[in-house]
Amino acid sequence: MLLILIRKEMLSQVLNIRFYVSFALAFLLLVPSTYILATDYGLMQKEYGLLIGKGFYTPGAWDRFWVCREIPRLRVLASGLDENLSLRSHNTVYEGAYFGESQFAHNFLSDILSHLDFVFFINIVGSLLAFTFTYDAISGERQRGTLRLVMANPVRRALLLLSKFLGSYFSFVVSVLPALGADVLVLYLHPDVGFGSSEWEASFWLLVLAMLNVGVYFMLGVFVSCITREPRTTLTALIMIWVFLVLVVPNFSPFIAAKLHPIPAFHQVQRQADTLTQESAQPVRRQQHEFLDAHGGKYEAMSEENKMEYQAIWVNHCRTFYARELTKVWEAFFNQMDAQAKLAQCFSLVSPSATFTYLASNLAHTGIESEHAFRFATIGFRRQYAANLGEYIQRTGDKTKLWTLDDTLIPPFEMPKPTISTVISSHLLQFMSIILYGFLCFCSAYVVFIRSLI
Repeated sequence: MLLILIRKEMLSQVLNIRFYVSFALAFLLLVPSTYILATDYGLMQKEYGLLIGKGFYTPGAWDRFWVCREIPRLRVLASGLDENLSLRSHNTVYEGAYFGESQFAHNFLSDILSHLDFVFFINIVGSLLAFTFTYDAISGERQRGTLRLVMANPVRRALLLLSKFLGSYFSFVVSVLPALGADVLVLYLHPDVGFGSSEWEASFWLLVLAMLNVGVYFMLGVFVSCITREPRTTLTALIMIWVFLVLVVPNFSPFIAAKLHPIPAFHQVQRQADTLTQESAQPVRRQQHEFLDAHGGKYEAMSEENKMEYQAIWVNHCRTFYARELTKVWEAFFNQMDAQAKLAQCFSLVSPSATFTYLASNLAHTGIESEHAFRFATIGFRRQYAANLGEYIQRTGDKTKLWTLDDTLIPPFEMPKPTISTVISSHLLQFMSIILYGFLCFCSAYVVFIRSLI
């Protein structure tokens, strides 16, 4: 009986114009956007590819050494923070890391949704298409009078609702399947992408997550269709719900998190760091003046060895200060940012749209967690460089390395990249919330549907 009802529903959907609109939108939006993002990834890889995974330096008035993270390949499907995602950081020979002023304490979901990619299509276009497939599932038959005829047959209410959901859902999947196949073909044939086994595995889970997210909106459409009497009323209610779930909740969640867990602004932390720098420099400057007075009072008159000792007092202080005390300030700020972002994600569990976006960007390593991981990895790299330099000076007594870079002292840059299983297990609550959302919608639809027939 269930298969017969599903076949009937699918036939009705395939003969409707919305099926072909879904087919056309999927092809027109998914395939070109994936190709463009894949080409863009190739251009970025040519620029950064040779620098990934190692420290390198640029000589000049102030030598700088840089660290670069690997460009996430899955950005072609989930661009995430995209331009706001830090790919490299630079340090002077004795100062700390520089990332720019992006703190991601604002509505970072707006950054994640800023580019047309697979996640955007599923999250925005897919959710709207789900409502167009289901807005008249029950209310349409109720208005046409065919619902009473169907209920006159020995059909279980739960089977009827399930067939409405599965029939419309499978019709949508069939309509976008050719575009998804073309997407896979683009990723496989594009010369710049080069997906490995881990990327294909992540893409598979990204597809599973996308289908779960769309399924929630299909079930929500059936639920609202059970409540209303006319399809136009159903469609109006669904649009209002869509605005709340896709626009309101993602925009207000970071705002509420910022109110409940406030963090200082970037410029405040910078001012705190500058004040700490000035206060710590005062005793060092006095020590330099004492050294200068003890050796004639004029820098130009000192021997080269004494000049080196004079410079070493300041540079040695900067090396330890930036690698330890000042790093603690920024590390505490990054921890506060991370806590605020997690709080915002907890609030956004109300919306499957926001939850899907966070999970997708985490699977693709293009989201908030990846950004914070890069920053903490850079701090760790800086500390290891300072430790290597300290050991070298203690072993050789050569302090010239305090202001000139030495490749042999620069440690390899390692940024932890969690596996797919680790990402899924650490975000199991968010995965389950999407499934629970759909289950609750089905149970609610069943209760409302039964009550409407009494």
